Amino acid sequence: MCYYILKEGECIVVKDGKTVHDVHGRIHAKGSTFGENGLLFGTRSASIVASPKTKKTVLYCLDRNIFRECVGDDEITKLQEKIKRIQSVLDTLSGADTKMRKGTIIKPYKPESVRVV
Repeated sequence: MCYYILKEGECIVVKDGKTVHDVHGRIHAKGSTFGENGLLFGTRSASIVASPKTKKTVLYCLDRNIFRECVGDDEITKLQEKIKRIQSVLDTLSGADTKMRKGTIIKPYKPESVRVV
C-alpha cells in the first residue's frame, strides 16, 4: 500500500470494476493525492489507474512501510484515532455514513437560492 501524489497526467477511479463518473472519479490536478486509507489503515476503497486519455502520467509514491518507519507507530495510532473521531462527527452531523471503505461520499451542499442582503 502506498500514498501517491500526482505530478503529471490524469488518473481515474475504478470501483468494483467500473469507472466512477462523478466529481470524485477523476484525479487531474497537479499535486492531487490519494491512498491515505492504505497508508494509515492498510485498506483500499478503490483502484486508481492512469487515464487512457493522457499520454503520460507521473506519480510520486510513499510506501506504507517507509512512512510507518519514519513517523512511528505511536504517531500513526494518534492519526488513526483522530480520523475515526472526525468520521464519527461527520456521520452524526450529516446523518450519512462517510467512511470511504463503505464507498459513500457526502454530497456538497447547494442552496436552492442565494439571497444577497
